[in-house]
Amino acid sequence: TVLACPSAVDTDGDGLTDCEETTGVDDPSTTAVPAGTSDPLDPCSDSSGVITDGDTSNPIFANADCDGDGVTNGDELNPPNGGTATDPGDPCDYNVGDISAPITAGVDCDNDGLNDSEEITGVDDPATPDNPNGNTTDPNNPDTDGDGVLDGTEGTNGTDPNDPCDYNVIDITEPITAGVDCDNDGLNDSEEITGVDDPATPDNPNGNTTDPNNPDTDGDGVLDGTEGTNGTDPNDPCDFNVIDITEIPSGPFLDADCDGDGVPNGVEIDPDGDGTPGPNGTDPNDPCDFNVEDQDLSTVSDEWLELDCDGDGILNGDELGDVNDNDIPDYIEVNNGDPNAEDGVEVFDIMTPGDGDGLNDVFVIRGLDKYPNNTVIIYNRWGVLVFETRGYGLNNNFFTGESNGRVTIEKNKQLPVGTYYYVLEYVNNSGNTVKKAGPLYINRR
Repeated sequence: TVLACPSAVDTDGDGLTDCEETTGVDDPSTTAVPAGTSDPLDPCSDSSGVITDGDTSNPIFANADCDGDGVTNGDELNPPNGGTATDPGDPCDYNVGDISAPITAGVDCDNDGLNDSEEITGVDDPATPDNPNGNTTDPNNPDTDGDGVLDGTEGTNGTDPNDPCDYNVIDITEPITAGVDCDNDGLNDSEEITGVDDPATPDNPNGNTTDPNNPDTDGDGVLDGTEGTNGTDPNDPCDFNVIDITEIPSGPFLDADCDGDGVPNGVEIDPDGDGTPGPNGTDPNDPCDFNVEDQDLSTVSDEWLELDCDGDGILNGDELGDVNDNDIPDYIEVNNGDPNAEDGVEVFDIMTPGDGDGLNDVFVIRGLDKYPNNTVIIYNRWGVLVFETRGYGLNNNFFTGESNGRVTIEKNKQLPVGTYYYVLEYVNNSGNTVKKAGPLYINRR
C-alpha cells in the first residue's frame, strides 16, 4: 500500500520526507526509500541508510556529523579545501584537513591500536589498548614513520612514531618502508633487519642481519655495509679485511681473541690500558706476538697449542712450563730441545747457575712436569749423595747447584764446578716406570 503524504517537506534534509520518516512508507515522488520509521528532525536517523543523498543546503543536515569522524556532513560532500568528497556515513572516510568538530566515532581506521581521535589530537583515550603519548600521527597509516612499528606500539613503548630512526627492533611487526639508514653504515634498516638487499642502497647485506642502530655490529672497525659487500661477516669480530677498517674498534672485537694467543684483542692493541695504542702493543692477528704478562693460558686456542712460536721444533702445547725457572715460558724460549724425546722428557746435562743470563740456572728436565710421580737423585763423582727429591719440577722444586744431602756434604752448600751424575725415575702415561741416568756438569762462570 502506498500512502500519499500530504507534503514533501524534509525538515532534517536527510533525503526522506517527514511523512516517510514518521510512517516508514515510501513516497514514490522522492528518491530515497525508507526502511522503517525514523526521526524527521534527526538527519542521522535516516532509515534508508544512505546519508550521501542528504541536502547540503539544509543547515540541519549540513552541520551534523553523522559518522562522528569530526567532519560535518556538508564538508564531507562538499570539501571546503578542495579535496575529494567523502562518505558522511563512513567514519573512516574523511579528509583530515576538513575536521572541524569533535571526533566521536571511536574507531581505529588503520588498526594501529589508537583510535583516530587519539592519532589526530595526541590525547589518550583510556578505552583503547595503546597510548599516543602526546604524538599526533596519520590516522590512515598504521605506521606513520615507516619503521615497521605500529603507531600505537610506539606511543605506548615510548618511541617516536614520527621518527623512522626511533624504535625498538623487538616491536617491529610491519614491513619497513622508510628506506632510511639510521646508523649510516651503507645499509638501510630494512636490509639490516631482514638481510635482504635493497638495490637502491650502495652496499649489500649479503644475507647478514645486523644491528640497525650500530654501524659496526661486531666492533672490528669495518662498517656493516662494507663487510656485507666485501664478503666478510659483520657479526664476526675476527672476520674482516684490514684495508676496510674506517672506525675505531670496540665492544665485541676488543673482548675477542682473534689469534687465540690468550690475550684479548683490546689488550694487545692497548696493553697499558690508557685508551690509546702504545709502543708495547702487539698484533691481535699474530698468534706468536703477545706480551707474556697479559696472557691467560687457560683461554688459548687449540690452534695456538699446535704452533711453535719459538721455532725450536717443540709445539707450544708441549712447552707450557718454565723448566729452567727463569721466568721465561718455554714456548717462547729457544732451548734447542728434542721434539722426539721419549715421553717428551728431555734432560739438559749442563747447569750454569749464577752467571746472570737467566738460562739453565737449575737442572732442566723438560717435560717432567707432566709426570709428577718422579724422583731425582744426584751424586758427585765419588758416589756421594748431594741431592734427592720427589715431584721434581713441581712447586719450584729444582736442583739449583746446592746440596741437600745429609751425610758428608753440608746441606745448602754450593757445590763446586765439576761433573755429577743424576738418576731419574718417573711413571709415564702408560703406567710404566722409566729410568734415565747420566752425567750433569755444573759450571760457574
